[in-house]
Amino acid sequence: MNTNDMNIKDFAQYVETSVQEWADNNDTDINTELIRYYLDCMEECGEVSAPEICIFSEGKAKLSAYDYNDEAESLDLFLFIHVSSLASRVDSRVQSGINSLKEFYDQCLKLKSPFKGGEKDFSSEVQDAINIVRESKGKVNVIRFYILTDGFVSSPPEFIVSDENKAEIVYECNIWDIARIYRQDQIKKGNDKIVIDFENDKNYFMPNKNSKNNELIAPKVQCLKVDDDNPYVDTYLAIISGDVLAKIYNQYRTMLLEKNVRAFLRNKSKVNKRIMATIKNKPEMFFSYNNGISTTASDVELKPLGRTLYLTKLTDWQIVNGGQTTASIASAQGCDLSKVFVQMKVSVVKNKENYSEIVKDISTCANSQTGIKQSDFESGDKYLIDMEKISKEEISPITNKKWFFERMRGIYADTLACLGKYDKDSFKEEFPKDQMLTKIDVARLMVIWNMKPHIACNSREKCFASYMRTLKEGTNIDASYWHNVVALSILYKTIDKCVDKLCGQKGFKSRTTAYTMSAISYLTEKNLNLVYIWKNQKVQSQLEDVIERVVKTVDNFLERDNSRSFTKNAKCWEELKDWIDNTSIPVSLTTPEDNNEEDYNEEEENIIAQANAISADLWQAMLDWAKTENRLSLIERRNISGYIKRKENGRLIKKVNQAENAIALKGKAELLGFTFGTSL
Repeated sequence: MNTNDMNIKDFAQYVETSVQEWADNNDTDINTELIRYYLDCMEECGEVSAPEICIFSEGKAKLSAYDYNDEAESLDLFLFIHVSSLASRVDSRVQSGINSLKEFYDQCLKLKSPFKGGEKDFSSEVQDAINIVRESKGKVNVIRFYILTDGFVSSPPEFIVSDENKAEIVYECNIWDIARIYRQDQIKKGNDKIVIDFENDKNYFMPNKNSKNNELIAPKVQCLKVDDDNPYVDTYLAIISGDVLAKIYNQYRTMLLEKNVRAFLRNKSKVNKRIMATIKNKPEMFFSYNNGISTTASDVELKPLGRTLYLTKLTDWQIVNGGQTTASIASAQGCDLSKVFVQMKVSVVKNKENYSEIVKDISTCANSQTGIKQSDFESGDKYLIDMEKISKEEISPITNKKWFFERMRGIYADTLACLGKYDKDSFKEEFPKDQMLTKIDVARLMVIWNMKPHIACNSREKCFASYMRTLKEGTNIDASYWHNVVALSILYKTIDKCVDKLCGQKGFKSRTTAYTMSAISYLTEKNLNLVYIWKNQKVQSQLEDVIERVVKTVDNFLERDNSRSFTKNAKCWEELKDWIDNTSIPVSLTTPEDNNEEDYNEEEENIIAQANAISADLWQAMLDWAKTENRLSLIERRNISGYIKRKENGRLIKKVNQAENAIALKGKAELLGFTFGTSL
């Protein structure tokens, strides 16, 4: 459905209908899917980094999700408030929600007796959240509390939560209601433009320093037009005062940064600390010290006064570089921002047909001189484009479905949103949601398999950057490469389930899974039969036993020091390899089935896949029918019993002649009158 022409209430209904459908398809509840939808929107516009859903409620303490960004030195805690009637107001519940998040944070830091019932009955996801809060103490300078709601919040105040420990921590409270989600959707579709009218919008008026009556006057934004013959862009160099820029940012916040390749995360990084120090101590030097901001607009209005030119209006204004500078100025409390001046470049795009593309190029180039995350720019990389193309062509054996490679974040959901019901059902049948891999997922899998679990345990960006460097060393992206990626995803999920079963709530589950998978790569010298896993869409039965043994070995090792910092260090991996070398793992990782597997052509592989697709229930029904109707020979019935046992033991038919015999036996029974519902 196209959301371009929806009003906010229609949009709210559309969101509710969509998430209900996702809940039905994913066997979850509507609250979980609403939380996931909101977090995806926030992540897409750069408000947050990589939040994890974690539903928790114990007394006054509540939590819906959390996000720890060590790069931005921030900890985010989220609580979702669901309304009973569509898009109703929830102002009265906001403060109690903030208090519930603060209570969760405070309780996590109580090492002796957190929460009423202790921690022994908590799930691994909740325990991870508790451990994240504990480990972030002393490492973050800002705690952000987020209230997410599908209702309306009118004029949310800036909540200030007192810090009992008097630590140097800034607490922030943010609201993402249905109205804000709607605005972000409209911005994304290009339907909601920011217009800054300096002459007529009194929100930007400033005190007249030459007046004794507290008179307010329109700000003067002095500018100079670059004299060139550019057919695409008109460029202006302007000077804007810090107090005016702060007012604009506080009104629009991240909406101003929508076309920026990264949005401001309210961090307290070293760069922002230096910006803040200049504002507080030497505001008059800010213009000289700072490189300023780069912005775009679709149109501007100018006013000449004498020989000086002033900007009076900006349409569709966006900050494409300088979000850190802008937000730092806006957050400088108790400072005289009238002494702060910022140089501002305004690129007015004249080519309306290619407006979005030109703005994107300006944003990319403007940010190329700073530490931008690599994944922001790599979506168009040739290797990833090739991988996307192959993923749309390769059909997985057994299931006859495809694995979806999400080269650009959100494209899976966007594709579904543009389809009608029939086409949507067909798409989900062809590309099941549980068979979707993002470029970050693929990067993490390959980095782990390349025996760099410590890098995989770092930030997603470091992991992705490491993968792209390896990829560009001459990797051949073909069908076999994609098959291996899918096989490693299946292997990772199998290991993850085993870790969950054996280790429960101990430590950080994802780290144990990563180190286990790298350990298997190390033990097999990366020669594990991934072709088998791709063809059968599951790991070998013998390998499952080995996984359990390796998980126990890795868990025993990590129990010594399973902190985030240790598992991010290469020393952790080197010590684990020594530990593995001195530990006996008696089960061979190479199975006889692997060694003797024949190389079949596509037609033969399809025959084997067709035979393996016959279910145990169908074979059992056929055997019962044969006995009741006295059909088929004793040998044929015995063969059917063999197929049933093979299914029960998880063994697949490996040879073409065996597959042909199974298919022929099924065909013979059907000719003699056997039916089985929607039999294969």
